[in-house]
Amino acid sequence: PEKLWEPLSEEEKENLATWLYGINEHELPICNWIMFAVIVNIALKKIGREYDAEKLEKYLKGVDSFYLGDGWYQDGDSGQKDYYVSFGIHFYSLFYVKIMEQEDAKRCGIYKERALQFAQQFIYWFDDNGAALPYGRSLTYRFSQVSFFCACLIAGIQPFSLGVMKGLIVRHFCDWMKKPI
Repeated sequence: PEKLWEPLSEEEKENLATWLYGINEHELPICNWIMFAVIVNIALKKIGREYDAEKLEKYLKGVDSFYLGDGWYQDGDSGQKDYYVSFGIHFYSLFYVKIMEQEDAKRCGIYKERALQFAQQFIYWFDDNGAALPYGRSLTYRFSQVSFFCACLIAGIQPFSLGVMKGLIVRHFCDWMKKPI
């Protein structure tokens, strides 16, 4: 907030909050997109602006409906299980943990446990040099393939030692930087 909210004038704050709240005026497809509305609503809540508590809860329950077990989600009712699980569902769930852990400890504990379970399998989507498995709808997102592990660190969970996680993240970035992108 000290960089993106507090420097704004009152009129700019009102305009931004109104614009952000607009996400609640539309029904989103029940897929990873609902996490955008979750993030917007918790941001509005945290800055003391109008937010849609009902829609926030509906979308959080939607995320729970995607859960398959062992840390895995599918993306909505599509049956898709690819990188969107890591950077579309787990990533934003862990962001939720970082922001809402004091207010919603039970749900945040569930998200953290699911992320720990997921990490035990997802690490095998990366080779020893950091290259990610070329799979799914999300091949053009590149660096985001490893964002799940970054989100784990932001949320304060370590499914592996800090050295293992940092090594994976750095090697992944280096692998992409060697490519002609």
